[in-house]
Amino acid sequence: MDPYLIIAAAGAAVTAGSYVWIQSRQDIVIYDYQSALKYRDGRLVGELGPGRHRVSRKREHVTIHDLRRQTITMAGQEILTKDSVAVRISVFGTYAIADAKTMVAASQDIWTEFHTAGQMALRGLIAGLTLEELLAGRPELDAQLKEQVAPVATGLGLTLLTLAVRDVMLPAQLKRAMQSVVEAQKSAQAALETARGEAAVLRSLANTAKMYDGNPSLLQARLLQAVSEGGNSIVFGADGLTARPAPGGK
Repeated sequence: MDPYLIIAAAGAAVTAGSYVWIQSRQDIVIYDYQSALKYRDGRLVGELGPGRHRVSRKREHVTIHDLRRQTITMAGQEILTKDSVAVRISVFGTYAIADAKTMVAASQDIWTEFHTAGQMALRGLIAGLTLEELLAGRPELDAQLKEQVAPVATGLGLTLLTLAVRDVMLPAQLKRAMQSVVEAQKSAQAALETARGEAAVLRSLANTAKMYDGNPSLLQARLLQAVSEGGNSIVFGADGLTARPAPGGK
């Protein structure tokens, strides 16, 4: 057989083999903010760092997870307070994946488990508070809520960054009643301020009258001052001079 034909056939075989090998591989790019888990034949064999990686299409599989901060929202749920008031409360928070391997292996549905843990913790906390305590103690409630849910998040491979009550929605009838209470309080405050102002004026007048009683010449001096300001008429009476505003005067 011609040696050249043998060499050509061998070269073609190598080329074909290289093509098949290339087609059986694929390139994957991992970014700095991602974590990639590499599996071979169904078994976890390592975690890929940032950069370009070539993996087998048939035997290897890579799951990519975003490590950046993410948000979580727990929709409003109706909860009874300690004094049996039904309130609807929603929760907002932020978290990040701390360990992708733990997250994948911890639970079949970590997001449902995460949400459920937050909802159960919230129900337990609200059940121990009256409505007044709930509305007045939001910062303390937020801190307790995060403290209870954080260990669950850690067990799921997550880091809980923030978790806080976003909205407290009251029944319409209760909102109207509370609005009426607030309006009554504001009206009472306004009336009290008016009464305080009137009392201050009366005290000032009483003090002025005492000054005039103890020093009649002071009254005469005040009378002369009023006359000098103009726009007054002088009336002679049994008790002495009295200054009165002139007709049309201020």
